[in-house]
Amino acid sequence: MELFPDSGRFSFLQGHEIGISGNTGGSQGPHLHFEIRDRKTQIPKNPFIFFPHIKDSIPPRTRVLSIFKKDPRFDFFTFLDSSSANNPLFHVNADTVYVSLFVEDPSGENNLGIYAMQLFQDDSLLYSFSYDQFSFDETKYVNAHTHPTGMLGTDGLAHQLFKLPGDRFSVYKEAGVGKMVLQENDTMHFQLKAFDYVGNFTTLLFEIVYHPGLPSPRQLVRKAIPFDQPFEQKGGSGVKLNVPVFALYQDLPLTKIGFKKSKILLSGIYSFLDSLKVPLHNTAKIQIPFQSPPEIELEKIQLIRVNGKTNNIEEYISPDTIVNDVLKARIRKAGLYSVGFDTIAPIVEPIFHYVDTIDQQDYYSCKISDKQSGIKKYRVTENQQWILASYDAKSGLLRWKKSHTEFRLKTFNIEVEDMCKNKVVLEWRE
Repeated sequence: MELFPDSGRFSFLQGHEIGISGNTGGSQGPHLHFEIRDRKTQIPKNPFIFFPHIKDSIPPRTRVLSIFKKDPRFDFFTFLDSSSANNPLFHVNADTVYVSLFVEDPSGENNLGIYAMQLFQDDSLLYSFSYDQFSFDETKYVNAHTHPTGMLGTDGLAHQLFKLPGDRFSVYKEAGVGKMVLQENDTMHFQLKAFDYVGNFTTLLFEIVYHPGLPSPRQLVRKAIPFDQPFEQKGGSGVKLNVPVFALYQDLPLTKIGFKKSKILLSGIYSFLDSLKVPLHNTAKIQIPFQSPPEIELEKIQLIRVNGKTNNIEEYISPDTIVNDVLKARIRKAGLYSVGFDTIAPIVEPIFHYVDTIDQQDYYSCKISDKQSGIKKYRVTENQQWILASYDAKSGLLRWKKSHTEFRLKTFNIEVEDMCKNKVVLEWRE
C-alpha cells in the first residue's frame, strides 16, 4: 500500500514517538527509511541540505589509490595500486591513464558515504561528482561508478574518477570523462579531494611519469559487443543471446557462447557474456532448446543458473515462453545457464503461537520455504474462513492475528504454492 496524505494532515513535535521500525523486506536491520523529495520531480534530495546544524569534524579517510589504463578497445584494468600515503610516484607506459580512490567517511558505516570528490591536474579541475540528488532509477549505475578492491575483490568499493561510456549517472559535474593525458618523460602532478557534506575534506597528492620505452603486453584486436547498439549472438542448436542497447556500460570483447554437457538438466549448460564483470544494467534475453521429458509438465520447467565451479544450481528463473521445446527468458547477469525443472513442493513447518512485543497482540505463525523456484502465493483459512496473513520473505515467516471467536475447536489450513504450481497443504487443529 502506498499513500500520499495531504500536506498538513499529520504533524509531530520533537520527542514524539511516530512509529517503531521493523526489519522486513530487503533491509539489513531495523531502520527508518527517510527521504526528502523534490515536490515536482519526486527525485530524492540529499537530506543533509536540510540539517545544516549536524556537527562533524572528522574528514574522510583515503585508503587505496589505483591507476587504470584502457586496452586498445575494451576494458579498463588496474595498472598500479598504492597506499593512501601522500605523494606516491607512479611510472607508467601509457600516455592516458585513469584513477580511482577507495575512500571512506569514518563518521559513518558506509565506505561510499562521502559527499563529493574532485580530481585536479595542478590547479585545473579535470573531473568531479557530488551527491546532491539522484533518482531511484539511477541506483544501478553504482555498478559503473565503482570497482571492488583487494586481491579477492572483497575489501570494499572504490570510487572511479572516470566515466564509462554507457554510465549516465546524473551526479557527475564535469563534462570530461576523467582521463589524464601525460607528457613523455615528464613528471605530472595531480591531486584528489574527498569531501563530506559539512565541508571536511582530505587531499591526496600524487605524481605520474610516462615512459614510452617501458615494456607493454601485446593487446589482441577482437570483435566487440557494443554498449550503444542492440546485439544478437547465436550459438549451436538454436541457442541465442539478445543484449539491448545500454545494457552494458562499455564495449566488451566478444566471446563465444560456451557449452558443456549435463546429465542432470534438460539441456546442456551454456555460458553467456563471459567478458562481463558487472551485472547488466538492463536484462538480456536468451533462448535455449531442450528435451522435454513426457512425465514433466511444461509449467514445471525453469531456466537454471549454474555455479561455474561446483555446477550447483544458484537460481531458478521463470521463463517468458516455452514453445516447441525452446525456452526463452531474461537474465540479469552473465553466467552459466541451462534448462531444468522444479517438481518439489514448498515446505510448511509447524504452527506456533506468540505475543508480539511491539503491539502486544496474539499471533499464530509458521515458517514456509521453497529452495527451488520460490514461493508464489499462500492462503490461510480458519474453520474454512479466509484469514488475512502476512509473509516476510527475509525470515520466511507467515503470520496472522489470533482470532477470539466462540469456537473452541479451530482448524487451520495453510496452503502454499511455488512458481511451478507445486502445492502443499498443512492442516492444524488447536
